[in-house]
Amino acid sequence: RTLDLCLTCQGQLRQHECPCSGCGLPLPLGEHVGSFCGSCLAGTRAVSCSVMGFAWEDPVRTLISQFKYQNKLHYGKVLGSLLAEQIRVVYRDHPLPDLLVPVPLHSNKLRRRGYNQSLLVARQLSHELGIGLNATLVQRTRNTRPQQGLGAVQRRLNLRGAFKVDPAITQLHPAVQRIALIDDVVTT
Repeated sequence: RTLDLCLTCQGQLRQHECPCSGCGLPLPLGEHVGSFCGSCLAGTRAVSCSVMGFAWEDPVRTLISQFKYQNKLHYGKVLGSLLAEQIRVVYRDHPLPDLLVPVPLHSNKLRRRGYNQSLLVARQLSHELGIGLNATLVQRTRNTRPQQGLGAVQRRLNLRGAFKVDPAITQLHPAVQRIALIDDVVTT
């Protein structure tokens, strides 16, 4: 597969060796593939599965930062293609999601940045995986502080009440059973 990424950077991409089957975060050494972390076993997560393309280290950290903050939009295609490969692996024995929904930016941030990086990745995933996309199903209702530098509790409080789902979801997509939220970075 040809990517718009040099061979050195491609060789440095590191996936989590044994991610949790629920949240996608790395499990402790010695766990086996298909295991769940304590939080996911406790049933405290609102999602059933998370797919993370790669560990948050270079070159991925640099690709995402330049994609988001330096208008390197072509990196969105690279990141979307890499994530599509991961999704194919994770879902090899399960049906793919029925609909992709990018996490929205607040209108102020969208105006400043000029694009929603999650939407660009979602478009690439939609193209590569053949899954429909709806960029208006979830709306950002208030402008929040950047999540970067906040602890886990602060992140949750920062996002509380920041999104709403279009109440017409069942009329818009009556056959949808599985929705995948697409974001550029997965944290807490």
